[in-house]
Amino acid sequence: MNTSLLAVFDSIESFLATIADALEFDILMWVFLGIFGLLIITTLIRLRFTYEVRAIKSFKKINKYFIKKPYINESNLAEFNRLMKKIPYQLRDRWQYYMLNRERRREVFQGALVTGELNVP
Repeated sequence: MNTSLLAVFDSIESFLATIADALEFDILMWVFLGIFGLLIITTLIRLRFTYEVRAIKSFKKINKYFIKKPYINESNLAEFNRLMKKIPYQLRDRWQYYMLNRERRREVFQGALVTGELNVP
């Protein structure tokens, strides 16, 4: 049993040795490093556009805005709404629902969020 297993490993080793002799080791190494580099670059590009990263960027912008202007009133509402257009979909819809119903009591809006009765088209 062990001899047949060793024979398999010997044949694999000889196969890889013939491939390494046929191709120069430098070329093979550069090809694999290039493929690895492309994988890393594509992963970084894809991670840049994930939902979480976009949310964090928009929240940082909103937090910087709140440092400058801690309250939202009629004079800065349009500017704040422009910032809210860039946040993720669910939070943006909640903000629009709140803006449409801001004359109502706050408890009505918060209760709809908790119970899930918020029907935003």
